[in-house]
Amino acid sequence: RWEFLERTAYSVGASRIALGHTRDDRIETMLLNLLRGSGIEGLASMRAVSGARIRPLLEVSRSETAAYCAARSIRIQPDSTNEDLRIRRNWVRRVLLPTIEEVYSPAVRETLARTAQLAEEESNWLAELGAEALRRCLDRSKEGLLAVDRERLALEPMALRRRVVRAAFACISGNTRHLTAAAVEAALSAERGSWSVPGSGVTIVSEPRRILFRRTARASSSPLVEPTPLIVPGVTAVEPLGIRVEACE
Repeated sequence: RWEFLERTAYSVGASRIALGHTRDDRIETMLLNLLRGSGIEGLASMRAVSGARIRPLLEVSRSETAAYCAARSIRIQPDSTNEDLRIRRNWVRRVLLPTIEEVYSPAVRETLARTAQLAEEESNWLAELGAEALRRCLDRSKEGLLAVDRERLALEPMALRRRVVRAAFACISGNTRHLTAAAVEAALSAERGSWSVPGSGVTIVSEPRRILFRRTARASSSPLVEPTPLIVPGVTAVEPLGIRVEACE
């Protein structure tokens, strides 16, 4: 679905894709991320603006959108798979959330939505700190390759070390869409090793003194671009556009 939307947007020259996700979708995604062991980024869940994707209805509930459509005789196209409780999102939507509302509080959706918003604000702040820490830990940068100095990285708090890995990966890939928490931890803990991150076109190489992020293939993502941290001084690859940005102080 994402590939279709992004290919279509690119073919018609659109710079944004407006999605119909509501506050309920954000809450469900947040709970799914929490249950599988996500950090603050996962708690932030869906964002109103995420690269080329925008979600103008993210502060509106699903019931409010349904009422709006009913009042204006707008036909809603239901998805039959939404009834299948074997799908985790459907179970969260139809079983978990109603149970929490009944047992804990009818206002739990508002509470969870507020938590997601707080997590997003703090995650954005950490991302800025991570970009600054990356500049401090940068060993070298050239087209398609970025190296992080382990000794300097070790001086940073653990939370920022993870952010440095994410920022470095984004510089090479163009986004962090395919980067998993397991890959981040492996990059930080393994003294030797090499592994590809599927779908990103990036290989992470762990060495005793450095962590290398190397572009080995074109990513399978769309031509639309998410925000990419700029390395100053250094070279930043914007992979979806097939370009590089070289900056100096």
